[in-house]
Amino acid sequence: MCAFAESGERVRVLIRDGSKARWFPDEQVVVADMFDRESVRRAVRGIDTVVHVPPRVYPRPGSSLDLAMHRRAHVESTRLLLDAAVAAGVGRVVLVSSAHATGRDPGRVLCELDPAPPRTPYAQAKLEAEELTLSYAERYDIHAVVLRPVSIYGPNDKSVVSSLVRAARKGLWLPLKGLSSLHSLVFVETVARAGIALLKATGRGARPGVFIVTDGKDYSPSELYAAVCRALGESVRLFYLPPAGLRVLAFIGMRARAVPGLVGLGLLQHLMTSQRYCVHLFRETVPDFAFVGLDQAIRKAFASTGHLGDDCAGFGPPR
Repeated sequence: MCAFAESGERVRVLIRDGSKARWFPDEQVVVADMFDRESVRRAVRGIDTVVHVPPRVYPRPGSSLDLAMHRRAHVESTRLLLDAAVAAGVGRVVLVSSAHATGRDPGRVLCELDPAPPRTPYAQAKLEAEELTLSYAERYDIHAVVLRPVSIYGPNDKSVVSSLVRAARKGLWLPLKGLSSLHSLVFVETVARAGIALLKATGRGARPGVFIVTDGKDYSPSELYAAVCRALGESVRLFYLPPAGLRVLAFIGMRARAVPGLVGLGLLQHLMTSQRYCVHLFRETVPDFAFVGLDQAIRKAFASTGHLGDDCAGFGPPR
């Protein structure tokens, strides 16, 4: 919302939780359920751009309702909003999807054109919502942009960066030195600015496009932790542990998710596995886009926030 307001746009927000209306003191706020058709029609009346961030759902893993719940949250909410947008004559639509729709492959860098058989119900629903948006764009001459942000970090999130912030604030030593894995991440502010930049760069009449959005570079685990520590004014505490030892710790963490103090060990499994995405299409489309540097992004997101939780396991300093 801040990014749109800063670009001179007047913003109207549709939210389900009325208690969060105070978060938007300068915007028009419509409090309603996303599946209340009349409220959605009222929300899009008289506007020229719709930005849709489908709600997350958390079905029980392995539930037979898993795909159905994700489809309702992502596909059906998108269909309802697109129908209302078409009826109201809205000319521009931004769908915030996910890099999960591109697939996952730690062995190579993935781009928008890679064939992406969905590996999870969440990814399948995201891909179906994208396809629905692109079909409406072609049929009704809507200027559509689909964003595929990679793992997003920012205030109050559940990203790997937030876990590293918790570790840095506790002064923990982490066995990340020497890890060669690389990770694509994106600051939440960058996602918002990217959507605005793409709308301006592509223009009405352009073919609808799908764009992966990242910070513009990939990070190693040690680079991430060092940046977090610098931003918070903490000492960088890294040490080397042989791969076999890392795998043992990661295994313990994955098997002990419910044990207080050990949950953070599962972070190692994630950090040991590369996940990289290519941002060349976005760079070609918006060549003058100013990415936010990692240190600056972490300072903006976390330096002034309070305690973020206790789910990070501790490691002793190297002997």
